[in-house]
Amino acid sequence: MCAFMRQRGQTWYHEDLLILPDPLAAAALLDPEVIARTIVCGVLVETGGEFARGATILDHEGKSQAPIIGIMEQADRTKMERILEGTLAALASRHQ
Repeated sequence: MCAFMRQRGQTWYHEDLLILPDPLAAAALLDPEVIARTIVCGVLVETGGEFARGATILDHEGKSQAPIIGIMEQADRTKMERILEGTLAALASRHQ
């Protein structure tokens, strides 16, 4: 799984990075300062299958009646790593 997500980072962003959306969301809940940059726009989910199925469509120009939400675009890597390492260490200490 990690290899797949790392390859996705290289393909999408042309960088050697590992995309961890679920741990990143959890870290942002624990410390909102993990969020370095946010996009605020309307978001639709394609359910009709006309263009895609289940894809999220961002409406940056406000052309739709889509609900306006905030999407984390960039995270503070150092803070994210600190939270992830601390959480994994705490879990490991419970199982010793």
